[in-house]
Amino acid sequence: MFILPSLDYHDMIRSSLLAANVALEMAWRHSDGDQYILFIEDDVVFSSKFAHMVTNTYLGPETGFLTLYLPGHGYQSHIIDPTHFYGTQSILFTRKAVGEIVAGRDEMMTTFLPGYDIRWSRFLAHKGYVLYCRDRSYVQHLAANSRLHDHGRSHASALFEP
Repeated sequence: MFILPSLDYHDMIRSSLLAANVALEMAWRHSDGDQYILFIEDDVVFSSKFAHMVTNTYLGPETGFLTLYLPGHGYQSHIIDPTHFYGTQSILFTRKAVGEIVAGRDEMMTTFLPGYDIRWSRFLAHKGYVLYCRDRSYVQHLAANSRLHDHGRSHASALFEP
């Protein structure tokens, strides 16, 4: 995704949210059946075990997504509390869950806070889906700090599996 440096904070949020939602919609339209949809940001490095993890993962029908990225020291549970989720560096969605996001985009946009990571996680939980993570992070965010947060919140994973 290309973001112009002249964009202010709110325009940058709107631009990235639009691009992320369009990407999910296109992936959903061009997939079928029980296929999974993998969303990956462009500023990550992959674990040597990433491909094995993705190809050998089963997601049950209750699954909204499985994140393959753990910010900081992770979520302390395999089930993620959607009110504490952030960071979409690498997410494996069920196609059904992406269909819910596509179909419910207007509801999602008006009901949940800004940022697609927060919106996606809270919307899917609201629809009854479970959000999962692994014990290790299979991607590492290249930038140590978020460009969208002035608080210096780190996006580096202490649990990265090289």
